Amino acid sequence: MDHRADGRANTSGGRSRRGFMSDAALAGAGALALSATSGVAAGNDGSSDADSSPSDVEVLNYALALEHLEAAYYNDFLAEYTESEVERSAVAEYFARPTLQYSTYQQIQDVRDHEEAHVEALTGTIEDLGGTPVEPADYEFSYDSIAEFVAIADRLEAVGVSAYAGAAPLIDSEEVLKAALSIHSVEAEHQTYFQLLHLQRPSPDAFNEARSMEQVLPIAKQFVAGADGGDAVGNGLVTAESDESVPATVERIKGRIRENGLTLVTTLDHAVNAASVGMELRPTTLLVFGNPNAGTPLMQASQTTAIDLPQKMLVYEDEDRRTNVVYNSPAYLAARHDITGQDERLDTIDSVLEALAGGDVNRSKADPSALLDGGNGVVTAAGGESVDATADRIQSTLQSADGISIVATVDHAANADSVGMELRPTTAVLFGNPKLGTPLMQASQTAGIDLPQKLLVYEDDSGAVRVGYNDPQYVAERHGITGQNERLATIENALRSIAIGQ
Repeated sequence: MDHRADGRANTSGGRSRRGFMSDAALAGAGALALSATSGVAAGNDGSSDADSSPSDVEVLNYALALEHLEAAYYNDFLAEYTESEVERSAVAEYFARPTLQYSTYQQIQDVRDHEEAHVEALTGTIEDLGGTPVEPADYEFSYDSIAEFVAIADRLEAVGVSAYAGAAPLIDSEEVLKAALSIHSVEAEHQTYFQLLHLQRPSPDAFNEARSMEQVLPIAKQFVAGADGGDAVGNGLVTAESDESVPATVERIKGRIRENGLTLVTTLDHAVNAASVGMELRPTTLLVFGNPNAGTPLMQASQTTAIDLPQKMLVYEDEDRRTNVVYNSPAYLAARHDITGQDERLDTIDSVLEALAGGDVNRSKADPSALLDGGNGVVTAAGGESVDATADRIQSTLQSADGISIVATVDHAANADSVGMELRPTTAVLFGNPKLGTPLMQASQTAGIDLPQKLLVYEDDSGAVRVGYNDPQYVAERHGITGQNERLATIENALRSIAIGQ
């Protein structure tokens, strides 16, 4: 392929704004995630009143804002990494085959070029319609490795797909709508490419959700320098304060677990484990417990829910020496795993958890949708011939690894069968390494609810065996962990290797 002197491949970047309006081939990735953060100008000619639907100019500015963001994102990456560095990276291995014409680096260049072409076409079209195009903002990108760049790109592209779906019904002009849909379709193709680089399952669902402008805004603000979007992001945690010590609170909750007919799977003292490797951690204890009658229907509705089951309750002493009890909101689990038709059951679980925690609970009023911007934070990979064989292989690998201890193995399908319910083969292996996990809890103590690590092995509805685990970057974002990128990358590499058997 012919390359320009600046290293960019010759693409459709020179197409006119008339081409944007009429040619469905002019399309690209990531059109809508930033939107109002850069200021969709209500004063543009042809704009609508505040109480009515946005005009086509406003919708185009909504698209242009993320085109600015994504062009900046890919330019930032291409300026930071050389082609040689990208092609030697682990993320490029999937496409490192001589039968493929383009390198991974060139594919990313193509995406960048599409974004710049869209900026030019959208800007001209907005001007033709009598509007004022939004200007690019100042951006901050938080990746420190090629793998992190790909993970963010995967999520950002997913937001673009859902944002286009949400904005399309707002467009009046048939020509603008056709162009928007052509961009949407290619954006989905770009999302699939980054999903593969991120070792995700491409096109896992038959339907994709649509996001409104209000839902997209807090996601977009994450990338704008100086924006205060972080306060709008919920982490799905419910907290209660205890007037007792951590040990006393743990014993009280254990008693209530027994009284409610629940099964205590394990109790994990994170502080003791930290001390065993010469590290310090304030008192922090995790209780893992469950009831197949309550949990099985949630897994029947969405099998990945098993990565958050059995239920967990974290008891810890904070820096002010207060004892806190933290657990996952059932509403957050429903949103994370797309559970529907279980509202009554979720309400019952919520009531039981609140009673176990004791005291007045504090429920975050922030919407966790921004946290769930690109999916549910569960990385999946292909497993072996059966769930049992894959789980056995994983346990054998863990047992032979230095510094790793298996905490528990939960056969969700067997537990379901014990109460007369059916569940496809689903097994969770809980394991940990205090040298890697303790610094995460030192950075943010609530991370203890997502530790120890889990590998979920399950047979999906197509009969394929999958291995899933929590994306360490997702966990870091959920708990506000910063300054741990190298450690997170190490954890991600270890989880991936164990999951795929390398």
